[in-house]
Parts: sequence; C-alpha cells; structure tokens
Amino acid sequence: MIKKTVTWYLVADGARARLFANDGPGRGLHPATDKTYALDEVRRTQDIVSDREGRGAGPAGGSGHAMTAPTDPRAHEEAEFVRHLAGEIGEMGQKNQYDRLVIVAAPQALGALRAHLPRAAQDKLIGELNKDLTQLTAADITQHLEAAGLLL
Repeated sequence: MIKKTVTWYLVADGARARLFANDGPGRGLHPATDKTYALDEVRRTQDIVSDREGRGAGPAGGSGHAMTAPTDPRAHEEAEFVRHLAGEIGEMGQKNQYDRLVIVAAPQALGALRAHLPRAAQDKLIGELNKDLTQLTAADITQHLEAAGLLL
C-alpha cells in the first residue's frame, strides 16, 4: 500500500492563522486541525497600554520631554503569536502529522514565521506565498494556490 503524501498549508497574518491539508492531486483543501489560531482579540495599541507615557527631565531650566515606549505593544503581541504558531507547526512536523508544508502569509508574518520555524518544519517547507489570504474562503485560497503553482 502506498502512503499518501499530506501537504499542509499555513495561511496566516500577525493575528490569526488557519491550517489546511491536501491529501493529493485533485483532492482540494480541507481543515488540517480543529484548532483555531488567533490572538484572543485584536486590540488597538491604546487599548493594550494602560498608562500614559512618562516624562523625562530636560536640561537644567529647560522643559521635560515625553518618553516613548521602546516597542509597540500590539506588534509585540503579534510577534509572540507568530513565535508560538511557528513552535506548534514545528512540533506537529516533528510528530510527522504532515509531509510537506507551504506557508501563505502577509509579508511581515512570513518573515517572522521563517525566522522562528523549527528545523522539523523547515525541512518540510516546500513553498511560500507572500500574500495575506486569511480573510478568504477555502475555495478562494485554493484558486490563489493553483495560480501560484503551489497546490500539489
């Protein structure tokens, strides 16, 4: 008996992701897992930061100046989300839940996923599509993948 080759498609941006599977030519996409990948709630920066920024002392006799936060809290939350997602995809790759991996992601998320993807998933990575398709239906995502030559 020939083992089927399972290709997973990770469709993501910085706040949500979906995993689809393809079990062979002409079989289309179907959800790979029942799990939902999303930040609990996409929030604006002003909703994340509870305090006003501090003020620093200026030169003697001069006025003070506002201090800015070193990082954008929302960007930090999105970076943590992508880091966690990459880790989970790596764990599932280590367990051989898929044979091949294609990542479809918004540009910034794609770069972050590349940077944090564990070796087990990197070894199975066969393609990437630099687009944010998270809001599309599975049928629309299928069309984009076919047009890019990534639906295997």
